[in-house]
Amino acid sequence: MLEKIKAFFSRSKNGSAQKGKANKKKRVSLKQRWREMVSEFGKITWLKPKEWAKQTLVVGVFVLALTILVGIIDFVLSNLMRLVAI
Repeated sequence: MLEKIKAFFSRSKNGSAQKGKANKKKRVSLKQRWREMVSEFGKITWLKPKEWAKQTLVVGVFVLALTILVGIIDFVLSNLMRLVAI
């Protein structure tokens, strides 16, 4: 059974089992990786300052609302525990 599992996971993309040699990945220089990274950053669609400010405000309001909700729940539950303990 274990051999079947190993054979399944050792298959290449075309479905044939590999013959004892692991696929070696081509090594890429640090300089080449840097170029690729800079190229990918150029493809990113960055937000405009107005959009950034609006979305930051939305997140802030959401966090504030959740903080207030958790505070209210904590206050109610702690007072209930005091009433039950007495």
